[in-house]
Order: sequence, then structure tokens, then C-alpha cells
Amino acid sequence: ELAHAIARCSCFVVFLSANAVASAHVQNEIHYAEKRGKRILAVHLTPTELPPNLDFKLGRFQAVKRYELAAGAYAEQLR
Repeated sequence: ELAHAIARCSCFVVFLSANAVASAHVQNEIHYAEKRGKRILAVHLTPTELPPNLDFKLGRFQAVKRYELAAGAYAEQLR
């Protein structure tokens, strides 16, 4: 079901934290979306160092740093 949702989406939004970055599931979802040419929006919930493989994959996509934004600005960035 998740694979079908990613395949149908126009933009894959991934919420990043230390736990998410450490998750093989999250890394697989990002890889799946990237292989299918999906735009990816990384939302950094906390300051999190990305491992080299994710830094390489996500480096070319837009990112939002939630921890730097007030609620209204965060909502606007997501839109």
C-alpha cells in the first residue's frame, strides 16, 4: 500500500529526525521515491546530521527546517 501511494504521489514528503534517519524503512522509502523520479521535500523536525547516502540523495531537493520556523511560517513553507 505504501509503495502504491509513493508511486502515485506528486511530491514525497519525508519528516526527518535522528530516529527517522536511523530507520531502514525511511531510507527505503526515500530510495523508492527517488528511483521513481518523485520530487522529495525533506522536513527536518530537529537538527539532524544526515548519513552520507541520505545527504547525497536529499541534497538536490528542497528542504524545510521546522525547528527554525514559527508555526505560521512552517505552514506557509509546507504549502
